[in-house]
Amino acid sequence: MFSVNNFYDYLRHCYDWPAKMYGLRSYQTHGECDLKNLCETEPPPGPYRFYGICDLFDQEPIYFDRIVTNTIANFNLDYQSCNHIYSELSPEEYIFRYASAVFCPIVAHSEKNSSEIDLFRENFYEDVHYWYHGLIARDWFRHWKHFNQIPSESKLRFGLYSRDGSDDRSYRIDLLKSLIHISKDVYFQWQPLIKEQSPNDILYYWEDSKETFNGDASAKITWDDHNKFDIHIVAETVFDDTQKVHLTEKIFKPIVMYQPFILFANPGSLEYLKSYGFKTFDNFWNEDYDNVLNKNDRFKSVLSVINSLSDLSKKEFTKLMLDIQPIVEYNRSHFYSINFEDILLKELHQNFEHAFNIQYEKFYTMPGGTLFYYYNKLNNMGLDITDYGRNKLKSVVEYMNPMYPDVTKQIVKKYNHLF
Repeated sequence: MFSVNNFYDYLRHCYDWPAKMYGLRSYQTHGECDLKNLCETEPPPGPYRFYGICDLFDQEPIYFDRIVTNTIANFNLDYQSCNHIYSELSPEEYIFRYASAVFCPIVAHSEKNSSEIDLFRENFYEDVHYWYHGLIARDWFRHWKHFNQIPSESKLRFGLYSRDGSDDRSYRIDLLKSLIHISKDVYFQWQPLIKEQSPNDILYYWEDSKETFNGDASAKITWDDHNKFDIHIVAETVFDDTQKVHLTEKIFKPIVMYQPFILFANPGSLEYLKSYGFKTFDNFWNEDYDNVLNKNDRFKSVLSVINSLSDLSKKEFTKLMLDIQPIVEYNRSHFYSINFEDILLKELHQNFEHAFNIQYEKFYTMPGGTLFYYYNKLNNMGLDITDYGRNKLKSVVEYMNPMYPDVTKQIVKKYNHLF
């Protein structure tokens, strides 16, 4: 089974980093938002700014405000020393300029229909989509493959995990408010963080958890819970964004635990899941909520499904759970299958190879890439290019000239005023 602990080494090996691309950086490592340089040593500016960078957004959704804040924090000295230049750029341009190279950069990500990815494309990035969370979940939950106990009749109909209700996860507080009228049939236990974030008038409807979970809770499954509730209410990381489709490992917990699920997520998320070979439950309850763009209407639509299932008699609900069982077992089998892993890795490799091909075409159709583009933009803004910057451009030209003399001549001719 594929190990995500070696994922970046795997990419280096497959795509010959650093020979093919010097920069391999991750903005999200284990759920953080800090930029991490995954190259062991930073090479000289010539090859580094020639071959380019691949920025990886593997786990968390892309939000530019967080990226900018953390990038500046990690490279504070560099930013301060060049602030007279960078302060004239927008936050997005700062990020794009920082990744500039002769070969246009690549952004690797795990979200679909994203306005942020559109912005990357508009700024000459080639994008590579792959569902990293699928690989994460298969690795994190691999040992439960051998523990295939099908749950007995549960005490409660619904279960919900939620550790954090801040920022883009704040809709979870509203969800808890909306579940108060059926709280006696919902398995939920307060974690300290979300309890602190919630209003006092809803606190006594659920008990405190005896165990406190931290940021790595997504990597864990509490197996005993699969006998405590029947239907898993999955509260995904992103719900409010009407464009972004971003499913995490959370969707795989019910699949591993032999449970059907109802999904609070972006529109199109169920279809996204189906595209990887999984089945959902549209033959048993209304899943039209997956097509509702307005976040408030979608919230009400998902909640109506929960309420309709809550209204079923015990006999009706028991029969429903029995009828659903073949889909539950199919999804679990598919999750652990080599076929699902092959789908994930095929997507990864096909999309990377496509990006490399387009990147190589742009090397000729956009001589100088984003490196010279951004320096020229600064120059056109009337800003002084430092001696360090000019020397950087010269080192790149000197490095590439023996290999690509024709392209080098085009760059020197077009940007001779920068040297």
